Amino acid sequence: MKNQQASKVESAVETTAQPPLYVRKKDGSVKKARMVETLFYISIVILPMLQLSLYYVYVNFDAFFMSFQQWDAITGEFSWVGFDNFRKVLFEVKQDGGWLNVSLVQSCVTWIASKIFMPLDILFAYYCYKKMPGWNFFKGMLYLPQVLSAMVISLLVQYMFNNLIPEIAMTYFGKRVNPMLNVGGWDAYWTDFWWTGLFSCGGGILLYTTIMSRIPESLTEYAYLEGCGPMREFLTITFPLIFGTFAVNLVGGVATIFSSNGSWFTYFGTGSTNPSSVGYFIYCLTLDSKGYSNYPYASACGMFFTLFAVPLTLGMRWLTDKIDPKVQY
Repeated sequence: MKNQQASKVESAVETTAQPPLYVRKKDGSVKKARMVETLFYISIVILPMLQLSLYYVYVNFDAFFMSFQQWDAITGEFSWVGFDNFRKVLFEVKQDGGWLNVSLVQSCVTWIASKIFMPLDILFAYYCYKKMPGWNFFKGMLYLPQVLSAMVISLLVQYMFNNLIPEIAMTYFGKRVNPMLNVGGWDAYWTDFWWTGLFSCGGGILLYTTIMSRIPESLTEYAYLEGCGPMREFLTITFPLIFGTFAVNLVGGVATIFSSNGSWFTYFGTGSTNPSSVGYFIYCLTLDSKGYSNYPYASACGMFFTLFAVPLTLGMRWLTDKIDPKVQY
């Protein structure tokens, strides 16, 4: 009798037993799954790695060796000249009023002065984020220049300052105004700087408003109940939470000090020595080069300014990491 009850209990346990939670796959299926994952990974990274190898590693590797060479127009061959190209770069950097000297000064001034527009960019985004009066209109108008081609904007600015404003001044006020972008020098530089700076204020609206929209409403509502005004909310809540994005833009801007060429080519072609920039200077060297005559010197300029851009970028990253409040929500 007891044996029959025990057999019934065992059979009941067997029928109610749960299936195993994990069934080990065969070795062949595991290898196949890993192969599929590997092929998927390769298909994703092969194009970026190819672009990195071709447009960065190869170009810079070739430019590094070219900076120590000189091209002979008669024989059509390169020859090693050591550090002669770098000595030439250093000499022209020190030469007051020289093309490279002016380009370097105006590139640094452009980067330093452009930082005054970054707070405006964030404040405009905050204005739209808080949906204050007219925020839809301002959001569209400030972002519209970013949609248009840079060439179109440059041509419109050139026509406005060289033709439209002088014509209006003469027709309605009887005053003669010189074309602001044709006079050259620092007047043309500051004219383009302030105009393009104000135009660029809408570039970060979509970026910053998207980051701000992720801030929990409960956090801002609690601040409102505690009597926190819009400006205090921005300084103590909003800006610390978007500081990471702000830091990325700040660090990324350092890397473009010696590479940005502005709109000078659109305004003046290759003939402007003031205003200018380092990027524009190197671009004109390569564009006006007869054969490969200017390539070694242009390569030396790029390597020379890279030696300054890399520590500046790393230093700015270290600084932003130090002051980052590391606020999370």
